[in-house]
Parts: sequence; structure tokens; C-alpha cells
Amino acid sequence: MPKARKRKDTQFDNKMSKCVFLYGEPTKDKADKIKKMQDEFAKLINLYISQIYNNNNFTLQIVKDDKRDSQITAFEKSIRSDKINAAYSQNAFKLAITHLSNRLDNIRLDMCRECKSIFTTSKVLFAMSIDGRSKAEMITAMQDISKSIKSKKDTAFYDECAEELKSIKDSEFKFMQQEFRVIYDTISCEYRIPYVSRSQIPLDSRIMTIKPSRNIKTPYVITISNMTDVGGEKIEVPLNTSKHSIHKINTRKMAGMVSISMDIQRCLKVDWSYKNCMSQPKTSKIIGVDTGISDAFHTSEDKAIGSMSPVINFYKDDVEKSFASLSNMRNKKRKISHYLRRHENLPEDARRSLIQKMDKLDQMIQKAEAPHRKNRRYYNMLEHEIKSSIDSYIKSIDNETLTVLEKLDINVERGIPRSESGNEQERRVIKEFNNSRKANGKRSMFARGQLQKKLMETLNWKGYDFKEIEPDYTSQCCPVCSYTDKANRNGKSFKCQCCGYEADADYVGALNIKARAEDKEILDVCEKYKYNHDEMQKHIKMVYHARNEKYKAAGEAMQQNEGSGSRDAA
Repeated sequence: MPKARKRKDTQFDNKMSKCVFLYGEPTKDKADKIKKMQDEFAKLINLYISQIYNNNNFTLQIVKDDKRDSQITAFEKSIRSDKINAAYSQNAFKLAITHLSNRLDNIRLDMCRECKSIFTTSKVLFAMSIDGRSKAEMITAMQDISKSIKSKKDTAFYDECAEELKSIKDSEFKFMQQEFRVIYDTISCEYRIPYVSRSQIPLDSRIMTIKPSRNIKTPYVITISNMTDVGGEKIEVPLNTSKHSIHKINTRKMAGMVSISMDIQRCLKVDWSYKNCMSQPKTSKIIGVDTGISDAFHTSEDKAIGSMSPVINFYKDDVEKSFASLSNMRNKKRKISHYLRRHENLPEDARRSLIQKMDKLDQMIQKAEAPHRKNRRYYNMLEHEIKSSIDSYIKSIDNETLTVLEKLDINVERGIPRSESGNEQERRVIKEFNNSRKANGKRSMFARGQLQKKLMETLNWKGYDFKEIEPDYTSQCCPVCSYTDKANRNGKSFKCQCCGYEADADYVGALNIKARAEDKEILDVCEKYKYNHDEMQKHIKMVYHARNEKYKAAGEAMQQNEGSGSRDAA
């Protein structure tokens, strides 16, 4: 019996956090104080970044972004200055950990793309490898984590890691650790130590209050504790805002922290977040949206929006080739090093020749262009194209539109199929560099997954309703006669092998997506077999086959009637 697949229904989340922006015009003296606080807060973050970075005892906490660890909090207390308010110090310390955690996570992902190993699949093993821990310590850590968690899926992941570590010989483990260190040192050089030039100041209830003002012109006033003057005079700034924002503040519950910043014109900006509960809008119009590559979106109204082809082509033509060249050189160097380790009795001239080859490869590696920068450029291009495509689609719909999308069964964080993913902190990462057709498919699926995720987030944020349907056979089924076959689709074109209907393949997919949103028979099948995907596919195809048979029978009956009518006329 196949395993049940639990899915979260992402259709219209009515609880979310939004922001209200309040603006204040402090006096010159108060503006100078707040500007000084902002500069001092940025300096404090940078100071904590350098102190944490130079301390090798918190690698695991940084990789996991664990700000509540007892060792981390104790370290913050030990380096905290008496001249600085404790709340400001704690908030700056947390931001410093976040910046360093993001840096290490990017390094880990880049290492996975270049040379996937057991040390990069787990954040725990990654941190322990950086610290140079032994194999026994790693195995013990994996076993302890496996015992402490309840999820069977995650338990299996850590057990697999422990078993794989046990199967590695001690000599091979040392060689893998050395190899890991070389790659880590190379890639980490491309990521500078984080530096914050300007930062918003996060405020909580310990150091800030927002109260209604007695002044008619300015309805609210914010009171801020001075960062460097502990127990001194507080800074009060009147806040001006719209009636709409005042209504939101009065009727909504505050969520999270308040952050402040000072712009060049000495205007104080306050970001005040609140919890919002929205009622699901009434929809009278349905639009099916097919996310693709050649067209970012293709709607059931036959509108093509955006294109992902330039982004994907840039990855194939530039990023992949850069990774391939660098990876080949490093693989050659590793083979030579491995050969020298295993053959200690080589003649001196042969050994010298191999060492010279390694030195030459080292020089070539150092002079090679950095593929990780191109990879980051790829992600920036992808983000820009996604944003522009979504903006274009949002402008084309109204509040009464229901957007219907496919359920893409893919982890959009790094293009990982859900069946291969672990928990949030310990995800298996696919090796994105591969010239194979399979890897290109994963790359395309990653782009589609990112596109659809951002679209749903934007629709939800702006209050538009959307619905996800099962994607099975939406690109193979004819919208006219329901004939379902892979041969119907050939790349960007669609031609039914039964009735001869021709159209753009993405347009056909969008039509089928729209139709499935109101197809009670198909929806009932999907609901009945939602935990058994094979059975779901089987019964969906049976439904389409039955409809196609009815279509052909109706066509034959019509031909017979036409034939009999012509004979009667004769």
C-alpha cells in the first residue's frame, strides 16, 4: 500500500501580518539623537559580527541561526557594554547572528552545487566539519538528534547520515575532511564578512511605547529610550498618519516588533506591524493560469505574460559552464592528490611531475572566473523576472477574480522534490550543477516553483482569492474531446490525436486548469484518492476516457444522421 501524502491546503490564508507606516518630524535636537542612535546601532551590529566571527565556539549555533541558545546568550551578556541599553544590545546581537548565519548558509549551498557530500547535506555536519570534529563525534551527534525528534521521516534522515559515516573508512574520512576544508576556504573567500552600513532599529515594549497624543494635528506620539543614555531622558516624537492607518492601529492587534529609521530629510519612519484577518472575497470570474518557462504565465483568456527563457538560458550557457570548468580542474587535482597518497613508493621524478601538475592546476583554479557570482546574478535575474511577471498579472485582474493554479509538488527553496526533503533545518540539497537533461528539468521546475509561490503570496497579500488543483493530465488532455495522450503535446504546440484540435500548449493547459476548478467529478476523484496518487491518476484517466468515448459516440451518431438525411433527400 502506498504511503499517505499529507498536503497543506494553501488556498487563501485569512490570517497574516501587514504593516502601517507612521511618520514623524522630530526637532533638530531629537533628530540628531535618533540619527546618532541609528549609527551607533549599526556600529554595534558590526562589532558583534566581528566578535562572533572570531569566536570558533558558536559555529553550530550560527549555522542553525539559534539565537536562544544558552551559550550564545551568556556570550552576549559577557561582551555587553554597561553604557548601552540591554534591549538594544540583545536586538543588535540577534541581527549579527542572522547576518552570519545567512553567509554560512549561502556557502553551504554553493558547496552542495559544486561538490555534494555528506558534510553539506546536514547543517549539523556542516558546522562540525568546519570545526574539524572527529567521525565518532559526528556519528554520536546524528544518533542523539535522531533519538530526540519524533518525526519518522527526519529520524530516518539522521539514521542514514550516521550509517553513511560508519561506512566511511578512517583514512577516507580524513581525505574527505581535507577536501571539504579546501573547497570551504575557496568559496568562503568569495563571501566577505557581513558589514552593516545602515540599519533600522528594532524596538520592543522594553524601550518603546506608542500612545495617543493630546495634540489634534498629530494623533500619536512615540516614546523611545535612549540607546547610550541608560536611565536618561526619553525621546518623544509626535507621529502623523492617515485616518486609514489610525483605524488599523485602533482595531488590529500588534504583531512582532516596531522598527524605526531616519531618512536624509530627517523624517522618522516607523514600521508598525499588525495581525490582519481577511474575509474570503466573493468571486464571479475564474481564470486558469499555467506557469511555464517560455511564458511565465499563460491564462485561460489566451494572454501570455512574461518569459523565463532568458533566465534559464543564462544558467545553462554561463553558470553551468563556469561550474563545469572549475569542477573539472578540481576533480583532476583531487585524483592526483589521492593517487600520491595511495602510492607512496613512486619514483622521485614521477612524483615531482605529478606535484608540478597539481601546482599548475592550482594556478588555473585561482585564475578561473568565480561561478558563484554568476549564480547569484542568475538568482537576481530570476527574482526580477518573477516580480515583473506577477505585477503584470495582478494589473490584469480585479477583486472578483478567482485564480486557479496547479499544485506543484516541489520544494521551491532549492528545487528539491518533497519526497527528498527533510525538515526545515535539515534539507537535502540537490547538486544544481549537472549538464544532464534531468538537471535542466529540475532547474526549470525550480523556476516554476518560485514563480508560483510568489504569485500565491502576492495574491494572498492583496486579498485576491486563488485555488490549487491537481495537475495530472492538464497538459495532455484535449479540452474539446477529452482525449488524453502524451502525443497530444509536442513542446509549445498542442494537437489532439483524436479530434485534431490545435492550439498553444500553455493555453490548453490553462483551459484545463480552469475547467478542473469546477469539474465536480474530477474534484471528487481527487478528494477520494488524495493520499494515493497512483489511484488518483488511474481514475482521472478513466473519467477522461469515458468522456472521450461519449464524444466519439456522439460524433458517429451525428454522421449517421447526416448520412440518412442525405439519402432521404435523394
